[in-house]
Amino acid sequence: DGESRDEELFRRCVDQLLWVATPEATCRFLAAEDGAFAEDMAREYSVDLANVFFKHQHHSSLPAFAAPMLDAWSDFDGSGSGVVVMTYSPFSSDAAQVLQEESGWASVTPIVLHELDQERDLRNKVSDFFKTAADGSVLLVQCDPLATSVRRIEHAKFICENVRARHLR
Repeated sequence: DGESRDEELFRRCVDQLLWVATPEATCRFLAAEDGAFAEDMAREYSVDLANVFFKHQHHSSLPAFAAPMLDAWSDFDGSGSGVVVMTYSPFSSDAAQVLQEESGWASVTPIVLHELDQERDLRNKVSDFFKTAADGSVLLVQCDPLATSVRRIEHAKFICENVRARHLR
């Protein structure tokens, strides 16, 4: 029926919005109007904001987020996932090692964009990753907007997407 479809669509929209919300923004939602906003969402739309954000979406760390989500977001079997994750704080220098240890993936290959001198260096590293990647391999490209330009970050994303697309052909 149309009403239940609309309610399901609304819940999915809220879910997607919570994926991009910060913990602070979610807490502000929960406290809005002395908690009445969250209560209204739960009563009228069956959406428990706190439960969705803090229990189902795994926002606590990169490994907690990535482990259950990368496979779920795969484009199709055997394709892997092309995911852009934005954080409000930089990764530690051992992020790839921690991600590999806590997720159980076969290998995590780190690339730190601002440490590369030329576009060719990034193309070569990304191409090398896809040439040798096996099931359970993750490419982690760290792009710090304080260390490099947003334009360079966007170009790096473009390079990664193009190399991945060529690899999938």
